[in-house]
Amino acid sequence: MLPTALDRARQGLARAEQQVGAAAGELSRVGLPIEPAERPAPEPTPADRVELSPRDPADPVDAALSLRAGERLYRANLQVIAIADETLGEAIDLLA
Repeated sequence: MLPTALDRARQGLARAEQQVGAAAGELSRVGLPIEPAERPAPEPTPADRVELSPRDPADPVDAALSLRAGERLYRANLQVIAIADETLGEAIDLLA
């Protein structure tokens, strides 16, 4: 049996969720400041410092781009679901 548009959209949503989760994890390991620039940040303690090891080269730009791509993938698959729903509704109306 061939996969339907809804099956493919569901798979796409799952991939988007994985991509966004992975990108969010990368960004959380980078230690980006969350304080506005106007407010002075408290002096970090050794436990607060995030240092990247050579084996963990988290790149905030790549992670942010991946996060944005995941968002677009998610939105595109939601549009596929909406169009499939509309098409199914029209087919049911024709049969009625």
